Amino acid sequence: MPHDIVPVTPTAFARYLGICVRPDCFGFVVIEDTIALDCGVRACERKGATACLSQQFERILRMYVPTAVIILATGSGEAKTRRNGISGAIAGLTKGRGIPVVRFRASSLKKHFRQFDAETKYEIALAVARILPELAWRLPPKRKAWQSEVRRTSIFEAAAAVIAHAKL
Repeated sequence: MPHDIVPVTPTAFARYLGICVRPDCFGFVVIEDTIALDCGVRACERKGATACLSQQFERILRMYVPTAVIILATGSGEAKTRRNGISGAIAGLTKGRGIPVVRFRASSLKKHFRQFDAETKYEIALAVARILPELAWRLPPKRKAWQSEVRRTSIFEAAAAVIAHAKL
């Protein structure tokens, strides 16, 4: 008796691509349901950074085909102009593929993480590592006041934006 082949209907899933944009780099995280699939930081030299970062983002977009992209932009002043150029290019690439873009503010992020008693970037990163244990090994050390921020902090900010948006 031949085996009947039953077509399998894929279950609905949510795959979010979280992006934290900086003037010369972006941190990203890909989260499917409640699991972090991938994360990293992509950086380029300042001259031509927008075009370079756009290409790197497009590769990530093609690889993971997210259901939504959540963009968190941080910083102010002159950096804001460069960051807005990168955010605009990312949003353009995403919308061109019909993927919804959600822009998230740092103030909304902090408000969401107050429920976890997390006020500082480090405390928010700890909360993210508890929610997404796959990211714990990338947790940056607690920063001293005189130290520069470690670039991989942007991974946790991107993940925090996804968590706040998706209410994970």
